Amino acid sequence: MFVKSCRSVLSVAVTAAMVLFALPVHADSVTKQDVEAAANAGDFDKAYELLVQLAESGHAQAQGFLAYVLYEGEWDVPVDEVQAKAWMQKAFDQNDAYAHLFVALTNAPDVREENASDPSLIKTHDWKTNVWFAAESGHPYAQHMVGDWAKSEYKYDEAMDWYNKAAQPDRGYYFVDYFITMSLYTFPKRFLLDEIELFVDSGNPRGFSILHAAYALGIDTGEDYEVAYEYGVISKVLGETLNHKAISLVMKNTSEKEREKLGASAKNYLMSLLANKKTYMGQSFSWCDENQDSSLSCLRHAVERHRTCEIPYVLWNFTHFTGYPAYKACRLNLQQSEN
Repeated sequence: MFVKSCRSVLSVAVTAAMVLFALPVHADSVTKQDVEAAANAGDFDKAYELLVQLAESGHAQAQGFLAYVLYEGEWDVPVDEVQAKAWMQKAFDQNDAYAHLFVALTNAPDVREENASDPSLIKTHDWKTNVWFAAESGHPYAQHMVGDWAKSEYKYDEAMDWYNKAAQPDRGYYFVDYFITMSLYTFPKRFLLDEIELFVDSGNPRGFSILHAAYALGIDTGEDYEVAYEYGVISKVLGETLNHKAISLVMKNTSEKEREKLGASAKNYLMSLLANKKTYMGQSFSWCDENQDSSLSCLRHAVERHRTCEIPYVLWNFTHFTGYPAYKACRLNLQQSEN
């Protein structure tokens, strides 16, 4: 157990080794890596104790995550909404990226009325400004949101800039949107198929849809209707809309027997992506697998639900956060609300 208070002066007869182990560990010596190491070892009691000490030392990111832990009861810590709000306010005042994103998302138009009477939340009517602040402070989820806003306003260079920031250092889901935007909306148009295919294991459904269209229409590659059909099958499973002309060409140039074989091949490929827990798609699907939920709904929404529930953890190096109580509760709540 972490030593909290100074001990009495030790006898001269105590050995140097005993003195070393008896010395207290001060809050200012606790690091973010210490919290991560304890949590990754499964010692949540120690991780929480270290997190509190790090937050009390003024570490803004620790304050924001501590607020989340107390608000959601993460690591089986008792919920304390009063303390959660106090810590979130401290993190917010220090311009922590997650704190600004949390405030933004809990004040977004679709949930503002629902959360209006919750005294444990920080209220603001300017939720978009907080998303922008979180993006500029380095939170990839916020950066992707801002990229989507720029794209909707036809500001493609700006969108690509934000997608690229969100993708760093190696977040494939956001790289897919970066390469798709570059393929479709920059001059000269050139489908970056190799780049998009490199990150399909992120599970971004738009990647499979674009690949389906590119191979069917022969854009920057020769027509390959078999490959196009396989990507199309996966796109449909993930609920993505397909290009009508591409569908027509694939159906015209493949037989029913070929499509049956290709459908089985696509299913096997998809299952291999889902089974690989080292991929983003595999991590997303692991919740469905562990809860023995093989429904199409769980599969179709796995990646988007994972993206939502991982928001508090993305700036931390927690290796097993998909097994944390609050993450599991988040996934369950999303599933129930969408069913």
